Amino acid sequence: SLFQDFLRQLYLTPLYIGYSPSENLHLLTGFSAFVPLGSYDGSKLANSPTGNASYTQEFDLTWFPHPNWEVSVAPTFTINAKNDETDYRSGNVLNIDYLLGYRLQSNPKVQLGLVGYYTKQVTDDQWDHGELDDGNRLRKFAIGPQIFYAFDQTSGVVLKWMRETSVRNGPKGDSLWLEFAFPL
Repeated sequence: SLFQDFLRQLYLTPLYIGYSPSENLHLLTGFSAFVPLGSYDGSKLANSPTGNASYTQEFDLTWFPHPNWEVSVAPTFTINAKNDETDYRSGNVLNIDYLLGYRLQSNPKVQLGLVGYYTKQVTDDQWDHGELDDGNRLRKFAIGPQIFYAFDQTSGVVLKWMRETSVRNGPKGDSLWLEFAFPL
């Protein structure tokens, strides 16, 4: 059906709370839930959704030490629920996204940056039908360039490329992101 082909997972974020103790420092926190939609098919090599819900707590920090420089970190902690169709539960995961950006003095609408993430699974995977030798804990580190263009104060476009390194118990690859932000 059209629903199952396009809406595979619902991302719920009931409330984010922001606080700016100064014009150079901005903090944000919130709770999110990922709810799978559609059915999980154990005969497929890859499934979207994964067949389990997960719950994430996020904390974001953005600091402008100078008008041209931005330092941002966004740690999240995700608790994964069990997939009842496979009797498998992935472990809980700490992820930290980061950005070091420089806004061009000659054109302040353009920001060049270094972006990436560090992911570390902090608890073992669990399977009701046997033991997992090493807990199957995921670990990844990614890094790459980013370019951001601001159309105005509330909208812009970002292009970034990240290369994964130091990957353990997960797929390794590069990712290319094109993101847009605009008010509704």
